[in-house]
Amino acid sequence: MITNAINSIFIPDEDKTVDTTTFLDKPEEELFEIRRKLRPKVKELTLLCPTCFQPLILAGKKDGSFYFRHVKDSDDCPIKTTCNLTYEQILAIKYNGQKEGQRHRKNKLLLADFLKKDAAFDNIQVEKTFREENQTGVAKSWRRPDVSATYTLANQKVAFELQVSTTFIDVIIDRERFYKENNAFIAWIFLNFEAKTFTELDIAYANRGNALVFDNDSIEASKQANELIVKCYYKKPEIVENNDSVYINDFWEHAMVPVRELQFDHTEGKLYLVDSKQLRKDAESLVIKRRNEIRKQKEAEAEALRQQRLKEKQLKEQARASFSYQIKENLPNHSRQYTPSERRQRLKATLSNRIFDSLEKSQNLDSLCCPKCKNKDHFYHKACFVYCEVCRSEVKY
Repeated sequence: MITNAINSIFIPDEDKTVDTTTFLDKPEEELFEIRRKLRPKVKELTLLCPTCFQPLILAGKKDGSFYFRHVKDSDDCPIKTTCNLTYEQILAIKYNGQKEGQRHRKNKLLLADFLKKDAAFDNIQVEKTFREENQTGVAKSWRRPDVSATYTLANQKVAFELQVSTTFIDVIIDRERFYKENNAFIAWIFLNFEAKTFTELDIAYANRGNALVFDNDSIEASKQANELIVKCYYKKPEIVENNDSVYINDFWEHAMVPVRELQFDHTEGKLYLVDSKQLRKDAESLVIKRRNEIRKQKEAEAEALRQQRLKEKQLKEQARASFSYQIKENLPNHSRQYTPSERRQRLKATLSNRIFDSLEKSQNLDSLCCPKCKNKDHFYHKACFVYCEVCRSEVKY
């Protein structure tokens, strides 16, 4: 069988995929020991293809170098140039193959044990991995859930699917549709949750913003409670008000909760704790309400300020009118005609002695006149300056 180069291998006992070149960087003697242990007749070591999860053997080239290849007469693998698998078969192979890891198998059994201790669940079944049941071949079709049980309080079937690595969104959608069509609820169980990968968010956002986690904290809580406890992450909106700006800041909250207390979403066929979508809608409504309150408050403040300024303007106009009236009342009658003698007496009374004497000495007293308004009788002084009492202009003398 002609194959493409296998650039990485999956080590099921360590739950990790390593680069082929890195793995083969070992002494020659050790590589020959590995080569023997991988042979189908010995089977002291198992290394899997990271694509189809079929066993690999260590082969050698004429130049003395090593390389990995599938066992002779093995089933189709997407990496093989002669692959005839359908897209759905390839997805099933990859999804089923991810369950071959030790971490997945261990936590699957542990989760089932806690369910068995919970009186709310019955008929707990644990699915064996394909490799546990078959020495050769690949799992081309979808397999039963990792753990299944019946929720006795509502007579509902629940499928528990553990997530330990990346899962394609098409697989997620297909599995959810499958369980829904078979009147079963699905509970996607993460072994850790960081809200970063597309797989995590694809599952969480499609489950009312909830992610169910079975980690070390959950295991310890389950041991103490003697029932299955999961750590449920859910998206929680927080309304933030900064000056006149109101917005929503979403963050991930979590709570430890018994599986029996989870809500059953009969529309989507899933289990959840908090309806984050409804929390978001409620928060959005409150934000709109608060923004309207702020807008109305600002409009009221603006109107109050406008009224205050209008009142101040009116008061200023009234004060200005009153002041003008007072000035007008206190000003002398500028239309009155004075005799030369009366004019002389008036100027002597309104101008300083020095200015009056200077005008009289220079014989400019009779000719004193405002160049602007032609006033000849009404003047006043400030220091050594003479001003017209009618138009307030300075009068040179």
